[in-house]
Amino acid sequence: MVMALAVVGVTASQARADGYSTTVLSMQLSGPDVDGRAVVVRAVDNTGSRGARQVAQVLATATTSDRGAAVLAAEPQALAAFVDDTGWVNFESQVLVDGEPRFTSFSRRWTGTDWADRDGRPAAVPLTMSTAAPTVTAEAPAGLAMTDVSVARQASRGEVACVWYDDSAGNALTTIGEFHTGANTKGSFTYGSSSDSDIGVGYNYGRGWSVGGSGHVGNSRSTYIRFNQSSNFHRQLRSTFQYVHWHLTLGPSCASASRWGQRYQKVTPSSWQSGSELGPVVKGSFCKSAAGRRSFAPNSDFYRGSKRAYTYGAAAKAWGASLSATSGFSKFVDMNYHFGGNKKVRHYLCGRPDILSSKIIYAR
Repeated sequence: MVMALAVVGVTASQARADGYSTTVLSMQLSGPDVDGRAVVVRAVDNTGSRGARQVAQVLATATTSDRGAAVLAAEPQALAAFVDDTGWVNFESQVLVDGEPRFTSFSRRWTGTDWADRDGRPAAVPLTMSTAAPTVTAEAPAGLAMTDVSVARQASRGEVACVWYDDSAGNALTTIGEFHTGANTKGSFTYGSSSDSDIGVGYNYGRGWSVGGSGHVGNSRSTYIRFNQSSNFHRQLRSTFQYVHWHLTLGPSCASASRWGQRYQKVTPSSWQSGSELGPVVKGSFCKSAAGRRSFAPNSDFYRGSKRAYTYGAAAKAWGASLSATSGFSKFVDMNYHFGGNKKVRHYLCGRPDILSSKIIYAR
């Protein structure tokens, strides 16, 4: 059963004394006129089908309090059709501001007792959203062109207002991480088996592209890519993802009359397409300080398969939108090091605050 909230507030089915909570979004609006705003949360399928409307399900509605707060909940049992192969659900929130909708994309994973974000934080932690006009911050500079672009036939005359429609899809190289090796060292960076990345979602409200949250990409195919590198390697790494371009036309159900007919655009990550490419060289002087540094004996190994990696801004470019990306070190994304037998060479790895939790591991 899906829970819908008419007003802000935590009910018994949202949070219980034993820690069980179905809160999927705790919103805190900032800026002018934050009270009395209508909020909608939907589960969404970002994979798309050319020419078709986006598959989505309204989960909860709310009205913000006089301080701009709203809490919305969703029962996990109602979302079986939206859970990806790695246990994540993609959502989109909609808030009505100045007679037009503002959107934010986010993903959650059900832990058995609550919804959590990509860093493991409970969804009950407030997410701040601004009522200010979106700032154009994600205009992509000229760069690598998209490939395998498919475009839907002419838009249907029967399109429904205030609904996203898939009008095209294409592939773009996307940064999935970076890898560093030091002297007398071999190593590998593996991505796949079930890919695990959170990639920015771009929105264009008719003024230019801005980032409005992120979408999760995962799959269960028995496929992976592995970058095998030798000594003194310091580069970003890329793979290919598919992105979908959507459009939405404003109408009576989501906007004031003066805005009817205006068209919005968004770009979402859809799926991992495999392939590998070396990205830019990462320059620097690595592991010179003892802070966060560990040494390793000759003929030893180190493996890292947990925590989140660094978020790369401008990790991908799709339809003019510049999108960020974060991959997770897990059983799906990992790094291995083998330190050689030369006893005259000191083998160092380092990170902030340490190599067990740092978002990037450096080497010397």
